[in-house]
Amino acid sequence: PLAALVRMLQDIMRDISPFLVVLGLLALAFTNAFTVLHSDSFHGMPIWQIIGSIIMKFYLMTLMATFDMDDFDNGIGVLLFVLSTFLMVLVSLNLLIAIMSDSVDRVQEQGIVSKYREKAS
Repeated sequence: PLAALVRMLQDIMRDISPFLVVLGLLALAFTNAFTVLHSDSFHGMPIWQIIGSIIMKFYLMTLMATFDMDDFDNGIGVLLFVLSTFLMVLVSLNLLIAIMSDSVDRVQEQGIVSKYREKAS
């Protein structure tokens, strides 16, 4: 039973690795878009502080749902927020659940087949 669980976790991690790469690239793209949108508020700050500030703000906005509507003073900001929330939270988490479910089903089917092979030999 423990071997099957380990096998399942290995397969899940292998299956979701491309998904995590795409999710990371999507997060970087929206972070870059928000940085460009709010570039006027970062004058005089070092680049590492700007990047950290934007990443933290994006994380809080999309995953923790804490945001201030004053950050979205134009239509582009609102559109980016809606797109990032929809893509990063709703679509990507549902896709992750589907990928993990398929992995678990596949491992369980392989376990049943290998159990019958052992009984036959």
